[in-house]
Amino acid sequence: MQVDYSASYSIKEIKSTSDANYAGAIAIYATHTPPSLRTDTNEIGHWLNHYNKRFDDRFHVLAFFINSDLAGYCQLVHLRDHDLIVIDYITIDDKYRGGYNVFFEFAEHVKAFIRKNYPDHRYVAVEIAPLRDDAEARYGFALMRLLKMVGFGVVDAPYVQPQLGYRNPETELQGALLLYPKPINGSLPRDAYLKVVHSIYYQHYVRWYGVHGEEYERKYRAIVDKLYKKLDGQVKKESVVVNGIRHLPEGTSPVVIKEKLPARDLVYPIVLILFWLTCFFTVKTIFKETTALTAVALILVTILYLALVSVTDKRATSPMKELLKAFRSIFGKAK
Repeated sequence: MQVDYSASYSIKEIKSTSDANYAGAIAIYATHTPPSLRTDTNEIGHWLNHYNKRFDDRFHVLAFFINSDLAGYCQLVHLRDHDLIVIDYITIDDKYRGGYNVFFEFAEHVKAFIRKNYPDHRYVAVEIAPLRDDAEARYGFALMRLLKMVGFGVVDAPYVQPQLGYRNPETELQGALLLYPKPINGSLPRDAYLKVVHSIYYQHYVRWYGVHGEEYERKYRAIVDKLYKKLDGQVKKESVVVNGIRHLPEGTSPVVIKEKLPARDLVYPIVLILFWLTCFFTVKTIFKETTALTAVALILVTILYLALVSVTDKRATSPMKELLKAFRSIFGKAK
């Protein structure tokens, strides 16, 4: 489905299962989330109705709209003790995918919601899993790439998504943890990273599965205890880098992702090539300048054009940076 980039985007918070938008939003989530990552929708419905009454922390479900059409689902929780926000899911209906713009709009609206409601939060955390060489790795690496483009940093340390419930051991997945904003010095002390993991494991996962009763929660906590102890032993360094991702589960390589560039994302390169060639020959003919001077002038004009366009459309940022890098490598950096 072609998306009108002049469309209006908005999010609305869903506060109970009786909300008119709940059924449509949860259907998007259930349809487009891989089974190994999908939480039981009955659990989501229960906590949507009861979480904020029972705990001091806050649970939110957000519906994303393009004009008046329901297009996406987001689920997050704010853990007050550590001012940590955990985004569980951010899902877009397939018919609105195909380019980056819709995801960027959704991400910016979620970030605005967080800034408005939790201006003093320290980090926003997102789990990415699975990261392994199979069909589902396409989901994990593609989402990681998008999140890095909106400012998240990947923690270069072991991370495992706890299994989704006591009876679902196959959903325990090796993955990665992403944080926003990235630490100023580019790294986290070991203890700070483990504190974030501990909050996610115990204040979020263990608490979540308490919906099934005390005995179920006790058994699930025992599983998480073993997982956290194992992870604690695997983090060897005194600090962990929050930047790219050098640590990957054994046998994994991000090159397994081969994404097809959406057709409309080819517009910039094609238009720029035609624009550049037309201007090149026009300027050279009219002003009779040398080829080198004409080329330099047109490259600078193109960089300026992309810089202006990137203010409203992030797709222009990448070609602008590449062109600027090429210009500097040829002509040298300005003194």
